[in-house]
Amino acid sequence: GEAKAERLVREELGKLDWKETDLAQRRKGDPGKVRIARRLRQETTMTLAWIAQRLQMGVWTHVSNLLGAKPQAARSSAGCDRREARRSQEAGEEEVIPQK
Repeated sequence: GEAKAERLVREELGKLDWKETDLAQRRKGDPGKVRIARRLRQETTMTLAWIAQRLQMGVWTHVSNLLGAKPQAARSSAGCDRREARRSQEAGEEEVIPQK
């Protein structure tokens, strides 16, 4: 429950060498906060709303979006290709499929 979640938060803050005040000073989408949030979701039953409030990450939907996103370094350029194809389609251009 909540006691385990608090213990995990303190443990993760220690790993990051952060103090409780760092949660207020860092960005809502800080990678360290996202890492803590991901661990809380995996190892506890705490709600996204609780996690968002505890880690000072804004609204729970923001946390949901951050946890659902792939880590920045692991994103492929394929998403960019799909977006470009969609823009071309919307502009009425023919879709060009690259040959492999």
